[in-house]
Order: sequence, then structure tokens, then C-alpha cells
Amino acid sequence: MLLWYLVQVLSIPLAQSFPFIGKCHGSLLFILIGVASVLKMLMSMTISTGLFLIQNRVVDQHQRGEANGIAMTSMSLFTAVGPAAAGAVLSWSQKRIDASFLPGMMLNYFVCKGFYVTYFRWKSSM
Repeated sequence: MLLWYLVQVLSIPLAQSFPFIGKCHGSLLFILIGVASVLKMLMSMTISTGLFLIQNRVVDQHQRGEANGIAMTSMSLFTAVGPAAAGAVLSWSQKRIDASFLPGMMLNYFVCKGFYVTYFRWKSSM
């Protein structure tokens, strides 16, 4: 479980590093994007596996099927809604390119940080 917490904490700086990676050029850009994408994928799989392990530890044996069904249903729902919500935030941020507060893509990173902070507060109350 310690690995799960560590990966969650390390995923925040990784997500915040993508705008700076985009400022590189040539083969360095290609290498950094490849490494960051592989790390992001590995961290995502580790976090998902950790969540399923925690869920199965918390729920009693006779309720595991119901809990797994609810978890899979909610995961499918958020997988369907997530791209639409991300597209809405992206188009909103593209309209705010010259804004004085959170211009352009900084709005996207602010929203992502908000979700991370909200999740970490929820996780610490478990």
C-alpha cells in the first residue's frame, strides 16, 4: 500500500511537467514524451490496482460482488463522461488565452490540481 501512496504523490509532479516538456525540441522532446507517457501509464495502472485492492479489503466477503459491480459501473460511467468533460474544459481554456487570471492551458492544470487535491482529502479521511 505504501507504493500506492507514493505513486499517487509522484503522479502530480509528472502531470505538471508536461507543459515544460512541450518546450523542448527535436529528439529530446520525443524521448521525454515517451518516458513521461510510459511513467503515466504505469502510475495509472498502479493506482487502479491499489484502488481495487483497497475496495476488496474493506468490503465483506458476501458483499464483494455487489461492491465490484458498483465500482465497475461507476468506472464505466466516468470513462464515458471524462472525455466530454475534458473537452469542455479544453475549449473553455482556449477561449481564455489572453485572460489575466489563469490564461489558456493554465486553467486546465488548475482544474486537474483541484481534482487531485479533492481526491487526496477524501482519501485521507478513509
